[in-house]
Amino acid sequence: MVKDFKELIRPKFNAEPDQLCLIFAGKIMNDSDNMLQHNVKDGLTIHLVVRVAPRTPETGSQRPPADISATPFQLGNLGGLAGLAQMGMGSANFMDIQNQMQNELLSNPTMLRGLLDNPLVQQLMNNPEVMRTLITRNPQMQELIER
Repeated sequence: MVKDFKELIRPKFNAEPDQLCLIFAGKIMNDSDNMLQHNVKDGLTIHLVVRVAPRTPETGSQRPPADISATPFQLGNLGGLAGLAQMGMGSANFMDIQNQMQNELLSNPTMLRGLLDNPLVQQLMNNPEVMRTLITRNPQMQELIER
């Protein structure tokens, strides 16, 4: 039985049997299953996943809630990323950053080609649903479609 096998191996992993999950041939083996039922033979691999032991609630060791308004190292509204200002990204206006990036891409064909050849961009461009969403949510494309 799978349950017996878990009992046999549990000391080696310092875990309780209910924390052990055995997987053979892509299927999770239930405790009530028989090893022969899964056609387990000598030389074949059974994968083991050890689940994390459930935590017991400890009294008095509660952390205070995090202050989400605080920034790392007290460096202001950039969240501790002081170097962004020197790169021209100190503006809080996302449109300014987007325009800078767009101008850089349009003025540098090599950079644009590198972006378009990126596997992630290729994957997105080959997904018709993503392309449909990009086109339908772009006001300039909507204007072209309505003409």
